[in-house]
Amino acid sequence: MSFFTSLFSGLDGFSYCVEIFTACFLFYIFLKKRQLFWLRVILCIGLLFACAKWIYPLFPSDNLRLSSFWYGLIYLLMIPLSFCLCNLSWQDAVFCTSCGYLVQHLASSVFILAVFNGSMPVWNGLLYYLIFGMVYAFVLFAIASILPDNGEFGVSWLT
Repeated sequence: MSFFTSLFSGLDGFSYCVEIFTACFLFYIFLKKRQLFWLRVILCIGLLFACAKWIYPLFPSDNLRLSSFWYGLIYLLMIPLSFCLCNLSWQDAVFCTSCGYLVQHLASSVFILAVFNGSMPVWNGLLYYLIFGMVYAFVLFAIASILPDNGEFGVSWLT
């Protein structure tokens, strides 16, 4: 087995990481960005790739308790990644991450209901990307673009 074949094998968790990162990214687009934003995006995707390659196999999907830790871990990882990419408060970082998770879950649910009538999909083809793209585009233009005020969300749990 070649180096690249072994590097890219067993990346079931990476597709989930990309879905979450993309959903969160919808909310990052309209925020104040840090210097070298696009380089930081590439580094964040690399970190998610490493997590999917070496940490995801520790959480087998047939064990609900262990696989739940994987989803929680990625949630907790996305919060500091928000800080890495955008200049925002910790409340805004939690808000972006939570909104990203909700959008990914919405797109996944629409896909499962539309294509598989509620049963889990076996193969994710072109229709998968089309439905996710349509849901993400709707959220981008209908929700994410109108939320920020001067490059920040201004979330405050104390007021």
